[in-house]
Amino acid sequence: MCEEKKEKPVHGNGFKPFNLEEALKGHPVVTREGLPVTQITKFDGVGETQYPIRAVMNGEIAGYQSKGNYYSTGIESHMDLFMAPVKKQAWGVVHKHTRTGRIGVTGEYTSESEAFAAASIRHDGYEYIKCVLLHEWEE
Repeated sequence: MCEEKKEKPVHGNGFKPFNLEEALKGHPVVTREGLPVTQITKFDGVGETQYPIRAVMNGEIAGYQSKGNYYSTGIESHMDLFMAPVKKQAWGVVHKHTRTGRIGVTGEYTSESEAFAAASIRHDGYEYIKCVLLHEWEE
């Protein structure tokens, strides 16, 4: 059986450590308490500041260090930033072999629409039955 590689959660909150590059690419960010960040921006060359990151939560703007810390002293805050878990899915296509009558599941697609698109490609000897959700998890 394959073992899943996981980053250790920080301080038991289950969130991954803040990653500025990923956050700026649009990956979801939350505070230590799970409050979603709706916008995040890094300001370069704006004076000598310890807080080049600005994040918006509930319509309020807060300043952060590059590593997502709210305080420069290293003291934990409920406002510290983390990467939010992303929900993932695996979908399969249920089909019936027309000669043997056996039912099987093929593929591992990232969405129902991707599985349906794969199922719509006709394969001789197989009859499409339906698309099914195989597994859901968070990363």
